[in-house]
Amino acid sequence: DAGGNVYVAGKATGAFAGITATNAISGSDGFVARFTANGVLTYLTYLGGSGKDTIYSVAVDAPGNVYVAGETTSADFPVVNGFGVAQSSDGFLSRLNPAGTLTSSSILGGSNADAAISVSVGSGGVATVAGQTWSPNFPTTVGPALSAFSDAFVTRIDTSAKAAIVESRFIGSDLEDSA
Repeated sequence: DAGGNVYVAGKATGAFAGITATNAISGSDGFVARFTANGVLTYLTYLGGSGKDTIYSVAVDAPGNVYVAGETTSADFPVVNGFGVAQSSDGFLSRLNPAGTLTSSSILGGSNADAAISVSVGSGGVATVAGQTWSPNFPTTVGPALSAFSDAFVTRIDTSAKAAIVESRFIGSDLEDSA
């Protein structure tokens, strides 16, 4: 980020030894850690529910909010100032403030498997998420319907207040596609 901090995110299947985390781990959860430029851990938090949760991508905006995209099988994945209910395997977009507190979290998915694989963030809290979906009822706002197999998706979400989809579309061919 602008202050030289480094962010690491991924999946943990157990608590990190000797490190105090903001939230307790529950099985297999995503995690976000922030380190100073000198390698000092400033926070570690786990993100997830009772199922398997993985963070695939992390981005930071100018004020220091952290955006993470991933995949969850947790029906109780935390939805905060956002939308969606995890069904089987769904993507998610979550935002943490500069202190590492969850401020916005939404589920991206439909009736079949979905994964949010990458995230980038622009100004004003608008994040762009890309991934893969097998769900014909994945939330889209423009474009063609899902192809016969799976398609990539690109979704822009405004996370600045109550999270809302700005634009969402499939990108794909008549074979399997992923972003």
